[in-house]
Parts: sequence; C-alpha cells; structure tokens
Amino acid sequence: MGDPSVALAGYLDAVRDKPFEWGIHDCMIFANACVKAQTGSGFADDWASGYKTIRQCLVHHITKLREVGARDIVDAIDKRLPRSAYKFAPRGSIVAMPAPESFTGYALGVVVSHRAAFVGPNGLSFVTLSGNDIAWEVTSCRH
Repeated sequence: MGDPSVALAGYLDAVRDKPFEWGIHDCMIFANACVKAQTGSGFADDWASGYKTIRQCLVHHITKLREVGARDIVDAIDKRLPRSAYKFAPRGSIVAMPAPESFTGYALGVVVSHRAAFVGPNGLSFVTLSGNDIAWEVTSCRH
C-alpha cells in the first residue's frame, strides 16, 4: 500500500461532492472508508452496512452497541481504535464532534488539517477543530 495521506486525499477528493445518504454515505460509512483508505482495512466494516433509512440505522446502531458491549458510539470506537493522545489530533485521525441532532449524539469525520471533514447534505463540509474533540488514531485497529 502507498502513502496513507495520499490515499486518504484521493478518497476525500472522490467523495467531495457526494451527499449524505443513510447506508450509502453517512458518517459511520465515511469514517470507516477513511480508515480503510489509510490502512487497507476498515475499523467498522461490520457496523457500516445493513440499513437504508434513519429508522433502520437506529435499530442497527442499538444492536451493534449491544453486540460490542458499548454504552455509546464513542465507547464502541474506543474498543477498536486507540484514542489520540494529542490535544490536536494528527491528520487522518477519526474525530467525533458533538451533534445534538444526531441519535448517536456525535458526527464522525476525519482530521485533514486544523479542520475535519464531515459528510453533509451537499457533500463534504470542513469544520474547524476545537481541541476538545474526541479523536482516534488509525495507525492500528483493534477488531
């Protein structure tokens, strides 16, 4: 496999204008694909499939939390990726930002600089990191 940052940049370029769609291009599928671009395997291949609507996603999410013995999405990702030890996570890290409108309470994205890319209704949106975000490094996956 080549340079992980180049592979991630290629993936981000390919999905830059792809809108949010449950089960096709939502935040879990996006975060998993970002890890896969960098490492060759996803951290949540078993999680990022099997639903097409928000209702199906909610049921799927609750089922997966129970299967992995996690209380929420952050706890579930903690079981698979190491938390970043840095105040500002390195490029390529998966990041969770609070999203009160989401049933998980978070939106998942990927660090690209001092910003993170997230899936939005019109494609990727880039949000400035706060330094208080939850982030995981993708150099190794535990799954």
